[in-house]
Amino acid sequence: MIKVIDNFLPDPYRIKRESFKSKIKDNYLTHPGTRKIIPTNIENLVSTLLKKELNENIKVVECGFDFINEKYVTGIPHSDSGRNGYKYSAVIYLNENPPENTGIEIYDYAKDNAHLYFHTKNAEELKEKFFKSNKNFVDKLIWKNLIVKRCVKELENKNKIEISNKFNRMIVFDSDRIHRPQNYFGTNNRNCRLSMIFFLK
Repeated sequence: MIKVIDNFLPDPYRIKRESFKSKIKDNYLTHPGTRKIIPTNIENLVSTLLKKELNENIKVVECGFDFINEKYVTGIPHSDSGRNGYKYSAVIYLNENPPENTGIEIYDYAKDNAHLYFHTKNAEELKEKFFKSNKNFVDKLIWKNLIVKRCVKELENKNKIEISNKFNRMIVFDSDRIHRPQNYFGTNNRNCRLSMIFFLK
């Protein structure tokens, strides 16, 4: 399942303002950038809207505001199904005028592609090494042109669907689908790629 819902939030500008005031949730090496806490009232709002859109009694298991700047270059393919048995993953974009090629690519199901390189321990270690690095020119070159490129090449025949980054667009999809964020941008929290992420059961 892949569903795109434009104009999802009733007041996205207010929620964007809240993201800047929010406290940092974590800086784990499992994901790029900085993840901040989504206030409970906003989490509940999104949960209510999603239940209505999907006509399912789902609940939010984990969520956050993701701030990811250009130092992280681009996203690596992965799936979310291995994390606590999530059913759906969802993202809401909060940049008003995002650059092109900064949305998401969604592919086939991970369970049918367990042999791919991004599943391996080696790929996971290289990802964490890059996230931990200073992200200098060489670090970014290796990340984009060797590691990510290898993973994306393996997905050439995996039914890629590209969905662009658009302000207040919600995208919800099965957590077992392979996916990757496209290019990151900006230099600080005020102009970088800003989204809300949700993992649902």
